[in-house]
Amino acid sequence: MQKSVPWLCLLVPTWAKPLRYLQETGGDVVEWVKTGNLCVSGHSLLNETPAVKLCNCGGHLDCQGTSNFQLLELHVGDLNDTDRQMAVGDDMWPSRRFYMNQEVSEFDPEDPTSPVYTYTLISNGIGVGRRFSGAYAGLTTYVGESGTASLQFQDFISSSPQTAFQTTEVSRLDTCEMPIETGDDVRRLQGDGDGDGDSEAGNITTVAPDVMVLPSKILCGDNTQISPGRVKMSLYGYTWGKNWESDVAGQDLVFFRWRLCFESRSWYINQVLNGEGILGTGERVHVLDMQQEDGRPLVYWFPRFYTSGDHLDCTFAQDLLYNLPKWECPNTQTIGAVHVTASPAGAACAQDGLIVNIGLPLDQLQKKDRWFLYTMEVNASSTVTFSSISSAPQSQASWGMAALVPFFLWIRSSL
Repeated sequence: MQKSVPWLCLLVPTWAKPLRYLQETGGDVVEWVKTGNLCVSGHSLLNETPAVKLCNCGGHLDCQGTSNFQLLELHVGDLNDTDRQMAVGDDMWPSRRFYMNQEVSEFDPEDPTSPVYTYTLISNGIGVGRRFSGAYAGLTTYVGESGTASLQFQDFISSSPQTAFQTTEVSRLDTCEMPIETGDDVRRLQGDGDGDGDSEAGNITTVAPDVMVLPSKILCGDNTQISPGRVKMSLYGYTWGKNWESDVAGQDLVFFRWRLCFESRSWYINQVLNGEGILGTGERVHVLDMQQEDGRPLVYWFPRFYTSGDHLDCTFAQDLLYNLPKWECPNTQTIGAVHVTASPAGAACAQDGLIVNIGLPLDQLQKKDRWFLYTMEVNASSTVTFSSISSAPQSQASWGMAALVPFFLWIRSSL
């Protein structure tokens, strides 16, 4: 038996005025949630872009130092240059959403094999760009508190320019199973679903067949699970606007730029101190690990692949989720290679930090009404390189790391 325990749901008033979104995210900190040695919190401030704070608290609700992961803006371009910036404009602030919810699956005597778990979902989102050319950028963080939960379905709180961001809805993405055929009586998103007045014919998206054939374990099984000590951070969004295609024409990647500010004794990118020779060069980032001021480790993992699909394939469900209208998006997605880079934070961080650029190929997102999903992991594993993972028995790695070894070894062999 599952039950959903809502904690907080906030809608943005249309009169809300933004502060500088580059400010340190502070104040209005939602209650910390503990998962193994990690502590996680969201922020419900409606005049700041989506953010989440994490730390290695040693299993106590007491963070001596934190890392803050916060959305900055969207860029389109290539690895060496960015042609266009799409910031959070004043007309996008009414799209800001925040939701926090605890999911509990209790023991079911009629199905003794069913999983028993508790996890907390922290979902943030905001529109980037303008009404006629932009994207929704959502970040849902899954914090496993007890047991093991599968994230075959992932939920994201969002809003739509179709309603001038006056409504709140949730998109549920099937990230693993193949879709089930549905009849014609199921309501579908229409061609003018983003509210820009364009016709349905102009919304047809054609995506070339993907030549990469990936093991199912990349998107299913252990790598989609959360448990105490493992935090999943999923970046979700969808493109909109009749001018989107012309605005991104001729570019290779769309970068969702996030600032990651932290307090640390030392930090490494791909096992290189301070990211020397990697920071600002366009070289792919696989892992960022840091030693907090209290000496505890905190590690961010950046897998190589993301998924995308046609938002027009999502169907409007008859039931509600979190008391909100629900869109169900089937597993008809395409898998693509993501290019994660890092650049200096400059004045964006008051202490240590960097800008994380999550680059998604535009060959899959060049049309409007395309959704995308990219999932990262944060844990407290010790500093480990890909080479040391491949040479060390699993018994020498932490239990959380052992579950990830096949995934990251496969990524390494695919580079």
